[in-house]
Amino acid sequence: MTANRTAAALSELVDKLDGVTGKYESARGLPPECYYDEDIFEVERQAIFMREWLCVGRADQIPEPGDYFTITLVGEPLIVVRGDAGTVRVMSSVCRHRGMIVTGPADGERDEWLAETSETKGNAGRGFRCPYHFWMYAPDGKLIGAPQMNRTPCFNQDDPALSLPNFRTELWQGFIFVNFDQQAPSLADRMGPVDELIANWRLSEMATEEPAHLANLPWNWKIMHENSIDVYHVDRLHFPRHAVLPGKGYRPLDVDTKDAAIVFAHIATHKDFALSPIGTPLVPVLANLTDEERERSYVVFLPPTLLIILNSDSAFYRVVHPRSAGVIDIRQTLMVPKAYRDLPNYGDLVEVGSNMHMRLNYQDYMVDAQIQRAAKSIVAPRGPYAWNEDAVSGFDEWVARRYHSGATAGAGSHPAAEVSTPELDFTH
Repeated sequence: MTANRTAAALSELVDKLDGVTGKYESARGLPPECYYDEDIFEVERQAIFMREWLCVGRADQIPEPGDYFTITLVGEPLIVVRGDAGTVRVMSSVCRHRGMIVTGPADGERDEWLAETSETKGNAGRGFRCPYHFWMYAPDGKLIGAPQMNRTPCFNQDDPALSLPNFRTELWQGFIFVNFDQQAPSLADRMGPVDELIANWRLSEMATEEPAHLANLPWNWKIMHENSIDVYHVDRLHFPRHAVLPGKGYRPLDVDTKDAAIVFAHIATHKDFALSPIGTPLVPVLANLTDEERERSYVVFLPPTLLIILNSDSAFYRVVHPRSAGVIDIRQTLMVPKAYRDLPNYGDLVEVGSNMHMRLNYQDYMVDAQIQRAAKSIVAPRGPYAWNEDAVSGFDEWVARRYHSGATAGAGSHPAAEVSTPELDFTH
């Protein structure tokens, strides 16, 4: 898409946003084209995904020096790696020589030529070697080897421009975030009020099960999030499986994160609840919770990628990464205290809980897919919100404000283009 098309799409869209106020009492939803139009998705890529903090996973996925995994985020091939000093980095996987994906395969069958490169994980050891010309990069991205380049007068192995670009990276509660915008305000610095609210869950110390990766789901990233934070539907779509957390239990919370997160509570029907077949936990209740915390679920949503749900016995997270206007990938899993893994029959208990949770998810996914299809209808609605869709209204306003900011800043800007050196601050 050209910059002119992007600007035109944004200008036309902004004119339709007056009803997106964030107040459930009077607001209307986003225009339907926000869920399927590729021009608008390009606006979002520039105004949202190139400027906000994007979750790529958990730090315990790379526990040892040299451990890494790869991920492609809004078209950017990335390496997430732990360094010798424990530092977590997110850097480009695009070789600085001819642009080969450093972590990509060098061989395969005919059908694989057209297939999207699969993501990899492992331990980098001495570093990452590009399979094309064997340029070698240290785990911090620095170029440490380039065969037969000694005859090229302009080549300088120590030139920072020949290192894999490192992007801004922060850790919060054990989650790894990347930001392509050098000027974006710190995420961790804004999340202090949430840290206080959820301190007793000790999220940063929790163990993460291997995330389930569901690829190429046919709906928009905003539809996924709107469904996840919509408490209005749980008594209806999910009855009776979701009965322990009824719609009337929605409680908005005034938690000031300076626009970094949307946070609310969901009051359960009884203390020590769980979304399990028996309505109570299959593993022990978290030891540090207060009596009040044992009867409520907290939802912490860090748009545009991360949703966290905290329950009396565990926590759950989902990361949403868009591929296009109508296609997403999600990665989601359970988090529990590390000691729970030593419980008798722990694996069986997790399977029972996961099966229950996936049945709820499948109902959501069926709805998400149908909403996506209906978005192109000539009578697609911009309906009102219920009181327990207040968080949805707030999220839609969060998106709309970024459309407005993109229009003010200029739709063609691209902050990631400024990144050229790995010498960045990773103190968070």
